[in-house]
This record gives sequence, C-alpha cells and structure tokens, in this order.
Amino acid sequence: MKVSKTLLLLVLTFFLVGCSQDDSEVEGTSSVLSVSVRAGSNDQVSFPVYVYVFKGESCLLREFIESAQEELSLNLESGVYDLYSVAGISQERYHIPSAAQADKSTMILLKEGLYAHNDLQAAYNRVTVGGNMQPLEIQLKRKVVYLDKISVSNVPLDATSVKVSISSFRPALCVNGEGAGDPHSFVVTLNRENESSTTWSDLSGYFLIPTAEKAQITVSVTSGSGEKSYSYTANEAFEANRIYAISGSCATSVFNLSGRFIAEDWNKTPIDLEFTLTEGGESSSGNEETDEPSGGNNETGIQVGAAYNGCCVIAAEGKQLTLLSPEDITCYFTGMESVYEMNQVMSAKLATFGAAGLSGWRVMNRTESDYVYNHVDVVNQALESIENSQPLVSGKRYLWFDGTSYFAMKLGQVMQGNDWSSSTLIRPVVTVTL
Repeated sequence: MKVSKTLLLLVLTFFLVGCSQDDSEVEGTSSVLSVSVRAGSNDQVSFPVYVYVFKGESCLLREFIESAQEELSLNLESGVYDLYSVAGISQERYHIPSAAQADKSTMILLKEGLYAHNDLQAAYNRVTVGGNMQPLEIQLKRKVVYLDKISVSNVPLDATSVKVSISSFRPALCVNGEGAGDPHSFVVTLNRENESSTTWSDLSGYFLIPTAEKAQITVSVTSGSGEKSYSYTANEAFEANRIYAISGSCATSVFNLSGRFIAEDWNKTPIDLEFTLTEGGESSSGNEETDEPSGGNNETGIQVGAAYNGCCVIAAEGKQLTLLSPEDITCYFTGMESVYEMNQVMSAKLATFGAAGLSGWRVMNRTESDYVYNHVDVVNQALESIENSQPLVSGKRYLWFDGTSYFAMKLGQVMQGNDWSSSTLIRPVVTVTL
C-alpha cells in the first residue's frame, strides 16, 4: 500500500448564498450553504468525505462529497450549526450511520471481517448561517497511524509460525472524529520470505486508530520446541499521523529478540527506537533513569558486596541475588557493529560460559554497571576472597547493555561513559533465586 509522506490539507470552503438581509432579520430565513472540497497539489484527500450537519444535539443532514471536483449545496435556515466531516469512509468497508441514526458519539464501524482502516481524516467547525457570503476553511486531521512494515529476522529454521501483536487501538471513529470502542490488539501473522529464509515479514501496511495507552509489542515464535513470546512496552503511545515500522532479530542461542521501533511523521524525520526482548520477560527502550541495585528488601540474609558461591553479590531483592562473575570474557568490538551483530557474538560466548557452575549468564545492565563502577573497591575485596578470580582493573573497558544499545565503560574515568577499543571485556552477571 503506497502512502504519501506529505501532510495533507483539506479545505472546505463554504459560500453562504441567499437574499440580502440586515442584522434585524429574524431567524428562519433560508440560506444555501455551498460546500466545495479542495485538496493539496498531490490530491491526498481520502474521498469520499461525509459531512454531518448538527443543530444542537440533533443531526439534520448527512451528505457526502466524492471528489475534489464536486460541490455540495445545503438549504439551511439561519442559525448556528456544527459540521463534522469524516474522510476515508466508504460504503464498501464501513457501516455509515444516516442522519436519523447519528449523534455526535455514534461509531462508524468497519464491516464484519475487516480489521484495518482506510486513511481516516476528520474535522469539526461551527458555522453561523445567515447574512452575506461567509467563506470558511477547515483542515482535516489524520486520525490513524500507519504500520508500514513488520519483520523478524534470524528466526529458527524449524519455526512454523511468527505472530506480532501490537497494542492498543480503537475499533472505530465517532461522527465527531474521536476514536471509540474498547481498546484491542492488532495481530499480524508474518510470512516466511522463502523456504530457506530465516526472515519473516508482512509488508501489507495497515491504518489503525491509536489510543492514549503506551505502545506494546508482543512477538510469538512457534517452533518444534513450542511457543516463545517476547514483549516490549514503549515509553510513549502511538500517535496519529505517524508512520511506524517494527523490525526484530532473534539471537537464537539465548533466544533474545532485538530490533527497531521506528516512528515517522508523514513529513518529518524518523524517530528510531531500538529494543531487545528476552524470553518470558519484558525490556524497555532504556530511556528511563535507574537506581543502584537494591538491598532494602533482602530476604536472603546475604549482603550486597559480599562473596557468595564463588561470585560477588551486586544486588539482592527478595529471594533473588544478582551475582557478578569472578572472570571476564574478552570480545573484539569497534563500536561500529550493529546490535544484531553484537548479539550474535555475545550469545555464542555466553552460551558456553559456566563460571561457578551456573548457567544463564548475561551482560550487565545499566543499573548493575553503575553499581560496579561506583563500588570497584568493594567488588574487588569480595573477589580477592575467591580463588582464581580476576579483579576489576582500572583502565579496562567493560561492556553493559541498556536494553537498546551496548556501551563500554572504562573503569577509572571521572564519569562512566562509552569508550570503545578493539578489546572490550564482558564481566557477566546472573540472577539466581534462593
């Protein structure tokens, strides 16, 4: 589906044509409201345009304009009217209420079996009819988002299904142009690009009516080992008049999913948000501030900063401990690699890492790296009590991951930053439950 990226402008010009009258003329005189539709140079109006004419709470008329070449003439008595214009609804796809059926909150619903909308636009204006010619311009606003492309790469070859559930959206617009109906998820079943491909995608393109709730994406991959699901909640809601693309990549050895969530105005530069999804869990975009690992709700009796099971405890919460490995993994990165490329390297190394007889090791997150950076002496004191452990070394670069990108912190700097070299260390962490 081809979508133009130029912000549309719809102008409805109203010419009030009638007998000459002065200010003392009583209400009830009939006037003609002549409505013409004009679009921008790219003819981007979503025709037909339906116009509902209200006086107070009563809908008097429902008319429509099929093209920019048409005009609409309405016989109205002098008075004040509310005009609600809805563009993009068609008899083939929508249940369009008549004037007798319509109030301002009446929903314009898709017909049975349809889930994605047309490019819906709407406008409201109050018009005073009576007197001389009174031109009025109103601008339609787009009420939908556009999902341009959805894809997941590096899917296991034995996968039989990949579905993406995206939340949340409204099922309908009201006559007054507002989204209505219970919020729901839009589910897309992706297709494998070819028999030997590990990329699954859907390029159909969908118009949907957003809610004010934070955007959420859930990816479900079904393979011989069952179904695995991953969820991501953005910091913001979907916004009308934006184009979105979602792309993910599975790191199969640990079955993480990383990717991009791209938002673009029809006429502006894209906003590119990367994310990583972990099996059975949820990760955010990494834009929120974090605190140091907590020890305040510690039910284990083991203190943060202590040695435990051949590791250093860097967080304790409830019955869970986060342990810092007694040894490093060396990687070679320049900082120019993509998140996907780094995931591949990281996953392969961590899959075979078995320090302290434990599995499930991962890269430090921002909170954990902050603790290590600010408590090097405490950590090294615990490591010194562990046989054959490697201390943290000032000047070395240690990798951490914020849910969006990888960073390298150089111990000994005045502030923690992102300092790459050809040799970067992973000091893995693992969370265990006692």
